[in-house]
Amino acid sequence: MWDSNLADDWLDENYDHMLLALIRKRKIGGPIPLMLSVNSAALAIFGTMSVHLIRVAEELANFSGFPVIVRPLEEDPSPFR
Repeated sequence: MWDSNLADDWLDENYDHMLLALIRKRKIGGPIPLMLSVNSAALAIFGTMSVHLIRVAEELANFSGFPVIVRPLEEDPSPFR
């Protein structure tokens, strides 16, 4: 069963954390919960590939404990971008 509730719950609990606020301020899309595989929840962020975006992805992975996938900004499903 594909269930990203763990990542979704983590995002809800940490919405106001400084790192997530920075992501929103820098207009990086996401993070959104998704499934990396049947047994592995992950987070995705969206933006133009850069050293800064890679660092944000690494910090988010270290802080959340979830793998982080970086996708092009055009693929961000959020209506708020």
